[in-house]
Amino acid sequence: MNIGYRKNQMKAGFAAIIVLLSAELPSFAGQSRPNVVVIVSDDHRYDLMGHKGCPYMKTPNLDRLAAEGCSFDNAFVGNGICSPSRAALLTGKYSQRASCFSILLNNDSFLENQTMFPTYLQQAGYRTGYVGKFHLGRETEPKEGFDLWASFPFVGGFFDEPLWVNGRKVEKKGFTDYHIADFSAETIREWGAQDQPFFLMVGLKAPHIPYEYPPELEKAVQGPIEPPESYGQMPEGIRGTLIDCRTFPYAEQKYGGFSPWVEAYAKSATSIDVSVGKILEALDESGTADDTLVIYTSDHGYSLGEFSLCEKHYAYEHVMRIPMIVKYPGRVTPGAEKKDMVLAIDIAPTVLDWCGVKVPRVMDGRSWDRLFRNADPLTEGFRDEFFYDFYHYMGEQRLPAMHAVRTSTYKLIEYERKEASRELYDLVMDPHELVNLIDDPSRTSVLADLEKRMKRLKKEHGWTPRVIEPLKDYWFLGCFTEKEDAQVFPALKKDVFSLEPLTVAGKRYAWSDVHQADNWISIPQSVGGPLFAYIALPVTRLSDEDPCFQIWSYLPGMELEENRLAPAIAGFFKGRKYFETVEYAEAEGREGFSYRFFNRFNPPLEKGQNLIWMRVIVPPGEGSHRFRLDKIYPDGTLSF
Repeated sequence: MNIGYRKNQMKAGFAAIIVLLSAELPSFAGQSRPNVVVIVSDDHRYDLMGHKGCPYMKTPNLDRLAAEGCSFDNAFVGNGICSPSRAALLTGKYSQRASCFSILLNNDSFLENQTMFPTYLQQAGYRTGYVGKFHLGRETEPKEGFDLWASFPFVGGFFDEPLWVNGRKVEKKGFTDYHIADFSAETIREWGAQDQPFFLMVGLKAPHIPYEYPPELEKAVQGPIEPPESYGQMPEGIRGTLIDCRTFPYAEQKYGGFSPWVEAYAKSATSIDVSVGKILEALDESGTADDTLVIYTSDHGYSLGEFSLCEKHYAYEHVMRIPMIVKYPGRVTPGAEKKDMVLAIDIAPTVLDWCGVKVPRVMDGRSWDRLFRNADPLTEGFRDEFFYDFYHYMGEQRLPAMHAVRTSTYKLIEYERKEASRELYDLVMDPHELVNLIDDPSRTSVLADLEKRMKRLKKEHGWTPRVIEPLKDYWFLGCFTEKEDAQVFPALKKDVFSLEPLTVAGKRYAWSDVHQADNWISIPQSVGGPLFAYIALPVTRLSDEDPCFQIWSYLPGMELEENRLAPAIAGFFKGRKYFETVEYAEAEGREGFSYRFFNRFNPPLEKGQNLIWMRVIVPPGEGSHRFRLDKIYPDGTLSF
């Protein structure tokens, strides 16, 4: 045997392989730091794009983006509602670790105790901006980590919605997403003319309910559209749900049937393509397209009749799957096929990695860099499982809380308070989740494996069940007339860490330690006018991450109402007012923000001991003012 000949053959073979791989893989050598544009829509399904085979959707701009980059086949979120999913995307962490397990009007836990990943880019010399829907609170105020901040309160409107640009209100006319896209395009043209690399995140509204769209898209989608195979079926655990598309007020009832409802959603979704086109055009015209990483995604998917559902929330494929398109000339091969399971929380570490910024170890997401160094559709060992969580306050029948573990082949769904209603699906044989295998004896080992994974993932990500319990143990100070309170209130705001007796104008006032049996707080009224009282609650935060502690206030008879009437109450922490009910604002002669359901007191707790307190304006009357304060928090994260 000629050993030398064999070695030469092997060298030649390896050289051929290297040449072949070099032709298939992009070159990474000498690449400068890219600009970055991340576009996030709201409620866009993964399959409602032309290149994904949707027969009634025309999306030339999204299709172009996919052709010039990669449209992932298996992209997911770990939470199926807006705010938690956005918090996860912006931090690179699962939502339960990102101080956001539910929607809040103002999530101060997230805003003050979490770091959004563009902050790291700014620190590394990037110019950073955010334009559009944010949905995590205090949207009209500029945010740390962003040189440009342009947003609108809460969810905003589809038409004529003003933008608050670095805290200044700028009136806008027309379709909101189009002026968001136009503003973003102008920013790209301006920043693209400068030497400093930039990062821009764009938040679109469409196609969130009520699915509005510009008049020119009225005929963009033509029916009839047929219901999916599972329409008319519903798993046992979600029967009686609020979001049954046949009865939900924003679905079939509003539009007069299944097809007109889905057509309205699809027309609104078509506007996304127009918005994306405006941004891509600005990149082309500014000469920055070849130096820019572009990512398009959605905060989660959407139900269009699967299991007779609308909206999002639940741990089914049409909700947890999302569109995910990435274009990066020189790193992402045009038209690349990738079947790896990727998550929205991967965006943060991927962007940081490709921009040459160190990825913080606290992030749960993983950089895609290794995926695009591999020509194969699958990269071994990248991800074989992930955890999904959904929680809401609407009750166990209306919107039952659930969590799931998903692998590439199976999914196990568990309900937070319905132990008997578990679901197991074989995603290879049953991709539409039509057959629950939870009681199938042939899947015993599969179930045992998923249960083990579920337990481990909960522990790794600090997940615990949410507790809702009435406030029965607290400190009380009052009541005071309006004249007395004019002196007490300012003194209390200064004395932010103490329950010591308060001396004001020669009078001594002491806090009372209250332990009541009743779920309802009762404060005596006066016919002579309003009274003022104070409730204080010492709280010890045990968890490393702020768990997003919330206090929900409401009046008797409002327990099951979405638009819950509440006492006139405001919440304070460290001397600052973080929260007020509509009724509190009105009692002070101001107009309150109308989203009562999402308006809960969320103090941004520090690790260790904290003291929060609330001011109550008791209306005039002859009896007692009764109301309830519910504490909501993940079990084991706090002590009282």
